[in-house]
Amino acid sequence: MGCLQIRLFGNLVVRRDNELLEPFPTRESENLFSFLVLNRGQLFQRDTLVRKLYSDECESAGRKRLRTAIWRIRSVIEPDGIETDTYISNSDRRIGFDTSTDYWLDIQHFETVMESVLKRPVRELDAEQARRLKAAVDLYHGDLLDGVFEDWCLWQQERLKLLLLTAIEKLMSYSAENRDWAIAILYAHELLRHDVLREHIHRDLMRFYYYSGDRPAALHQFDICANLLLAELDIEPMRETSRLRDEILSEIGSPPSHTLRKIARDAGLQELTQAAAYLDQARESLNTGILKSSEFSPAKHL
Repeated sequence: MGCLQIRLFGNLVVRRDNELLEPFPTRESENLFSFLVLNRGQLFQRDTLVRKLYSDECESAGRKRLRTAIWRIRSVIEPDGIETDTYISNSDRRIGFDTSTDYWLDIQHFETVMESVLKRPVRELDAEQARRLKAAVDLYHGDLLDGVFEDWCLWQQERLKLLLLTAIEKLMSYSAENRDWAIAILYAHELLRHDVLREHIHRDLMRFYYYSGDRPAALHQFDICANLLLAELDIEPMRETSRLRDEILSEIGSPPSHTLRKIARDAGLQELTQAAAYLDQARESLNTGILKSSEFSPAKHL
């Protein structure tokens, strides 16, 4: 029979052992199948499905549409050679997607990884967990059932989108924790692509640019943030954002350690304060002309 592979991120795609199945013949059958998969493991009374999916029809017409949609679903996923009710169970006049079968579902894998990884603090993540989180994020080819605007789908779209943004922010923080500023910057821009008004992400971007040595880009990011807030919400940046801009703007040449301490305090990054102490030590050694390579080993910034 093989493994039924179902993708709901973006458009519905169904394969069996990596072989693409024929598309469902109608949007109605496609939506019913998607609804049953989203609510996998549950059995629904036929009347409940009629009220939920065909509320614009009288009861008899709704029942007929439901029967037709189920038949069309089975013609695709339970063709000749596969026993009826293998995937769509019909027990005691109740209908549901049977999770005891051999199947793979992208959103289920996505949720499983999120549940196991997202609850861990960033500093407890290892490389393998970060890799799994990135692989799960990569499954998100588009919003759940993109183009479906039914009530039963909208709240699931929002829930999964929130999980995605939380995961991307976790990956951004993990990259910053490991001083991979270029990757952290990419993740920050991805977050802003989804929600351009996340002011704290603009602040993170300012810091990442600053830590990577691109002070002009850090200041330019403040201008981008300020212009967006003014245009979209008619408000000014938060005091914390403006203070960060002022601290970066005050820099001339090498960033003095006292400014690093301020930025570290605002970001809650204790390691950066330690980095500032090393800068103090380096400056003192330079002043006496005895700086040696063995005396100065930059601390981890984030």
